Amino acid sequence: MPNVAFAYVALSRVRQRESLLLTQPLAIEKLTATPERLAIFEEEEEARKNCPRQ
Repeated sequence: MPNVAFAYVALSRVRQRESLLLTQPLAIEKLTATPERLAIFEEEEEARKNCPRQ
């Protein structure tokens, strides 16, 4: 996934869990948002909200 916001949007559109294909083992460290990642996500969300829709 290129960034957190993309993952948030892409995963929100998954309707069946069979549609997910894991290519790496899950690790709690990768699933837990660090303060830096959380800040990036919040910035991306704010930018998305401020972006005019076409």
